[in-house]
Amino acid sequence: MTIIPEISQKIRTVLGTAAAECAEEAQLVQRQGGKVNGVNLSQTLVLGWWQDPEASLEQLCQMGASVGLVLSPQGLDQRFNARTATFLRRLLARVLVERVGGEKVAVEILDRFSGVYVQDSSIVTLPAELRELWPGNGGKGTASTVKLETQLEMKRGELDGPHLVPGRLHDRCAEQQHAPIETNALQLKDLGYWSLDSLQAAAAAGCWWVSRLKLPTMFRVAGTLWTADQWCLQQQGDTFEVVIELGMYHRLPARLLGQRVPPDVAAERRRKLKRAAQKRGSTLTRERLRLCDWTLLVTNAPAALIAYDEAFVLMRLRWQIELLFKLWKSEGKIDKSRSDNVWRRLCEFYAKLIAMLLQHWLLAVTIWDYADRSWVKASRTIRQHVIRLATALDSAAACRRVLHDLRRILSRGCRINKSRKQQRTFSLLLACGDGDA
Repeated sequence: MTIIPEISQKIRTVLGTAAAECAEEAQLVQRQGGKVNGVNLSQTLVLGWWQDPEASLEQLCQMGASVGLVLSPQGLDQRFNARTATFLRRLLARVLVERVGGEKVAVEILDRFSGVYVQDSSIVTLPAELRELWPGNGGKGTASTVKLETQLEMKRGELDGPHLVPGRLHDRCAEQQHAPIETNALQLKDLGYWSLDSLQAAAAAGCWWVSRLKLPTMFRVAGTLWTADQWCLQQQGDTFEVVIELGMYHRLPARLLGQRVPPDVAAERRRKLKRAAQKRGSTLTRERLRLCDWTLLVTNAPAALIAYDEAFVLMRLRWQIELLFKLWKSEGKIDKSRSDNVWRRLCEFYAKLIAMLLQHWLLAVTIWDYADRSWVKASRTIRQHVIRLATALDSAAACRRVLHDLRRILSRGCRINKSRKQQRTFSLLLACGDGDA
């Protein structure tokens, strides 16, 4: 595959020439002829924490030895300072410029669109001493937070982000970090990004969208203005679909799709709403509580493009980006550290995030074309081979061999286990378009 040589070169560039350039920009090396340089330090930290996210200083030094950096644990510990943090942040910026996608996954419903995009953000809490660099909301334990603003394309696995913004910045403001998407693309929107202006602009640009309905947004049916609660109270069945004009003033042409949820699901929604309202000190209206009985979606796509059932299946893809954040945090431990040293924790966050992006590149070019891929299983397998990658970086041919081996290894296993209790999202996606939706 031609994509393997390309990704091999990208990884070697990031941990080679790009690291050297970023080190010079950050004035990382203060003394000529010293042991430490941008290349061997980046490889030590990124690959060391990639292989073992809980690696000790001794274990990091062992990774350093494999890439030519002979340093004591104490010597390495002294390298965790503001200069190294600046260096790693610059290197992360270089990685974020790259766009890496794999072979297209063969799913008919996704092929109807030029791209299928899910977007979300996740918060990482940092030591309070970093509040001037990464200001949080200022609440308990949130003096310093960074938001990972991320967009994932589901056909080929291409990432836009994560763009790092202060944690106190609202999602709608952070959204501007992303590049515009192409005509005939589909956006699966989260309520945090709800904006009628944004939906209107996307439709005008020839893009499709599916989103949950943001309450209390009003809509018109045949010229009559309705609230969601008023409309749902009129429904006798468990499902409905109606053509609407979305927004009191925007009047966007759309379809409103409703699906009544099981009583236990509605009850859990009410419990969560009440807990959240209690924390805020606010009061919930009867209308808001009644609407917990329904899942309400809006879309500007015609039924011929996205049928009723297909819209609800597509919205399940939104969980994929949540699973990506979970992978980075539970497996990559980007938000965890063994140390209380402020600068080490910041360096560790940047280095681990670089590792997770390189890992995502590998996932995209090795297993993305499998609809039932398991990111967790694949990431654990990749970690077992990081040391091979480390020792192969000096040779383009050796690095390519490692990646070809990885693709072959990951093709065996690394799949989601089938479940008799519930249908997996990939199974539902594959079923879309087979006969009636």
